[in-house]
Amino acid sequence: MPEFIDTAEVARRLEMRPALFLKKRAWMETALGFPPPIPLCHRPLKWRAADVTAWKANLGRETPLVVPFFRSAVPPGQSLALLREARTV
Repeated sequence: MPEFIDTAEVARRLEMRPALFLKKRAWMETALGFPPPIPLCHRPLKWRAADVTAWKANLGRETPLVVPFFRSAVPPGQSLALLREARTV
């Protein structure tokens, strides 16, 4: 029988705070291929422990998972200049 883990345990295994994990969960699923929770359990959310372990192993991370908060690397007002430059190339 598979082992199921809740949000707090997933966050602990990923070395994240539970609130941060919940905030970034959808992004992690789409951008990083994080396994979705099992569909039959809406509250509390549950994941297959083996899926989470395999996902973490495939990332090859031995350090805590850091979820980036990307903002535009282009300073305000520069995006139009870069767009014009890209169109001339």
